[in-house]
Amino acid sequence: MSRPVLLVVLPAAAVALFAGVISYTHVYALAVRTDQGTVASHLLPLSLDGLIVAGSAVLLAGSWLGWLGVVPGVVGTLFANVVSMLPHGRLSATVASWPAVAFTVASFMLERWLKSQVAVPYGTDNPGGMPVGLSEVPETVPDGTTVPAASNGHSSGWSAAPSGGWS
Repeated sequence: MSRPVLLVVLPAAAVALFAGVISYTHVYALAVRTDQGTVASHLLPLSLDGLIVAGSAVLLAGSWLGWLGVVPGVVGTLFANVVSMLPHGRLSATVASWPAVAFTVASFMLERWLKSQVAVPYGTDNPGGMPVGLSEVPETVPDGTTVPAASNGHSSGWSAAPSGGWS
């Protein structure tokens, strides 16, 4: 991995990791306090933050459907973090909201940055919404023959420009 990539990925990943661990403890404590059982108490925090990560991955793939994971994941983890500390007062509950916010923002920044790094061939509108890799992919045409990658337009005209914009 190149140094510029590390300078972007490591801080975002570290913030997401630290915030995820703190959020995990808050959500786990809430699950235990509400008699969710041992297994459920351990898995509940992973389902909330995992929904944010899964939604971000779908957004990275170019589909707006990722918001169906990100939004409820953010709402759920924020709610659980705050409620877990309400018995200790409003200040504690407010402070407990930070890991949910930090995890979400770090995950989203990393997703947006990764999306900007995806190269798309010139002259395509990428209708499927999936990132286009830089590998050379042969194509099967309607008559059943396979056209080598060098002939199907996939090996030339790669754009290094970021895709930008919101999906």
